[in-house]
Amino acid sequence: MMLDATPVKENMSTSYYDAKRMVSKLGVEVKNIDCCIRGCMLFYDNEFGTNDGELEECKFCESPRYLVRSKGVDQRQNRIAVKSMFYLPIIPRLQRMFASMHSASQMAWHHTNRISSGMMRHPSDGEAWKHFDRVHPEFALEPRNVRLGLCSDGFTPYNFSGNAYSCWPVIVTPYNLPPEMCMTKPYMILTCIIPGPSSPKAGIDVYLQPLIDDLKRLWVGAWTYDVSRKQNFNMRAALMWTINDFPAYGMLSGWGTHGKMGCPHCMNHTKAFTLDFGGKNYGEARRIKGYGVDHNWTKRSIFWDLPYWKDNLLRHNLDVMHIEKNFFDNMLNTVMDNEKTKDNEKARKDMELLCNRKELELKHRPNGKLLKPKACYTLTPQEAKAVCRWLNELRMPDGYSSNLARCADANTGKLHGMKSHDCHIFMERLLPIAFSSLPKNVLNPLTEISQFFKDICASTLRVDDIIKLDRNIPVIFCKLEQIFPPGFFDSMEHLPVHLAYEAFLGGPVQYRWMYPFERFIGDSK
Repeated sequence: MMLDATPVKENMSTSYYDAKRMVSKLGVEVKNIDCCIRGCMLFYDNEFGTNDGELEECKFCESPRYLVRSKGVDQRQNRIAVKSMFYLPIIPRLQRMFASMHSASQMAWHHTNRISSGMMRHPSDGEAWKHFDRVHPEFALEPRNVRLGLCSDGFTPYNFSGNAYSCWPVIVTPYNLPPEMCMTKPYMILTCIIPGPSSPKAGIDVYLQPLIDDLKRLWVGAWTYDVSRKQNFNMRAALMWTINDFPAYGMLSGWGTHGKMGCPHCMNHTKAFTLDFGGKNYGEARRIKGYGVDHNWTKRSIFWDLPYWKDNLLRHNLDVMHIEKNFFDNMLNTVMDNEKTKDNEKARKDMELLCNRKELELKHRPNGKLLKPKACYTLTPQEAKAVCRWLNELRMPDGYSSNLARCADANTGKLHGMKSHDCHIFMERLLPIAFSSLPKNVLNPLTEISQFFKDICASTLRVDDIIKLDRNIPVIFCKLEQIFPPGFFDSMEHLPVHLAYEAFLGGPVQYRWMYPFERFIGDSK
């Protein structure tokens, strides 16, 4: 069918074998590496001291490498591994970027287009990039050397399967390119496909070993031909940071993101505490002595094997996309006073212990039940339905937002099914209008947090504006603490405090959030 539909039939392969042979000439190979079924190790050899490629069973749990075949069949013929992963070597894929005139001529953009006016429009304008150049001047001397970002996230590839299956792709993207090319799908490199059926959790480092080995080789360099300059050069590369949601942040960094010391910036310098009624109990995980008391380390991350990792100012990014969505969800559910509100009975009981708000304390009824007085920060049912009717009638420019009317139920006054970008638009553009019926002492702080996310997500940033945002966000949270109950504030409501500082280090948010990676994974799925 493909051959019949092709006008120039001479260049069309006639079979799958011919097509595969043609594509193999590109030199972008794929490795299938056997794994322990429990994720303890890879059956893999490298020049850095790992020689496990010939083992028949796991050296930690002694699980067999291959499926056991029935008697009478040659056990060494066409053996099938119990579990395996795909690794797509990164070095030839980076070399291919210098083999195209379209991309090779742009790989030094960050060096030839620098500005010194206090404006930040690219990661190269951030302090982390500049600090790395100062610490490693020999690396910065060659502008074609590649700076990389890494992202990993889990998704379910089988929509209609009866069993849950979580697959974890690992994506690497180069930051040398100009803003119109950087973070776009053609320049996102899929490097690892970590198999399921469950999340690898702290064991993700095992599957990252081939990638880390390639990054070590790239720190020394790989001989590469630059077609734009018609010359060979020693291409080096460095991993600047990772980009993940908060649970994956803990998996890759090794710092547990649960409990009182869940913030990876504050670490043990925190005054957080657990609420008596609204506190959460977390499951047991692998612990290091002193966990939860002196530190929250669960492991030593494999990224510390990179010789330059200690010199990175920003090793793991807080994902603004998920932080904004979670913050908005908690605020929306509380203001709309639906079943997912943070203003529940447990929150009111904690309020009695910690706050002096007699008008909001639970009242005992004669029938033994508790009455929860209406708070000033919640809408009435009529006001909630009015917000939904307004969203049903709202029209936006084509391509600016999805149809928010599908999320609004005017009969019940509830919003449901809002995606991350829906929350992004509502938080930064619609919130001050939608909640305009709230008292001014409530609406003004909500408008300020809305403006904060709008400013921090701008495509270009000024350093002096970032300093102002960093100073203002604690004040905004103090205002919110005077409005919402203590149960509203968990680690996700705390993380925005550090977003301005990370913007100062890493540059604009659109290079360090999950939106482009989520779209890439969606296409791959």
